[in-house]
Amino acid sequence: MTGCVTLLQLGSPPQPLDTTVFEVPGDPEAIHSIRFDECCTARCILVVEKDSVFRRLINDEFTVRYLPCILVTACGFPDLVRERA
Repeated sequence: MTGCVTLLQLGSPPQPLDTTVFEVPGDPEAIHSIRFDECCTARCILVVEKDSVFRRLINDEFTVRYLPCILVTACGFPDLVRERA
């Protein structure tokens, strides 16, 4: 995830994501909350399926130069693992 959001984690200082990429941990309890910056200019949240496209958008500074937004990807992997019976 990257864009104009600030991530709040238990036991850590707030981490702005405007210039960095944050890998959301597999344990949802590790994230306390996600807070939008007061000056957030994001017009949308863009979910990108493939990691290569996500990285290309970051390298092209898409969230700053073209469309102020928040980018999210699961790198093409499912968000939950289902066990087969």
